[in-house]
Amino acid sequence: MLGIVVWALYTTLTRVCSRRGYPTLLATRVMFFYVLPGMVVANLFLGDLPDSTVVAQPPYIFHLLFLGLIASALCFGILG
Repeated sequence: MLGIVVWALYTTLTRVCSRRGYPTLLATRVMFFYVLPGMVVANLFLGDLPDSTVVAQPPYIFHLLFLGLIASALCFGILG
């Protein structure tokens, strides 16, 4: 449920930034820059961080690289 609310907030903020003349890719990059530290602090506070020995295994590394480089960066680059 919270994911839906966050996505709606992100979409609304992106539209507002776009209407004010800011590039959408720049607005997205700035939002991610400010949200990432908040997510890290929230995960530390909630104790919801994964075990680093599990995440360091090759399948997880490949999945994270795919999500970061292909699914996110490439799509924003193409659409932006």
